[in-house]
Amino acid sequence: MKMGESGLLHASTGSGKTYAVWFAALNRFAKA
Repeated sequence: MKMGESGLLHASTGSGKTYAVWFAALNRFAKA
């Protein structure tokens, strides 16, 4: 994912999937 490729995130409920996706988006926005 670091190279800009997409991927699949699979984890149990309450494990922070939403935060993982948002932090990746914010990181990409900050670098732009």
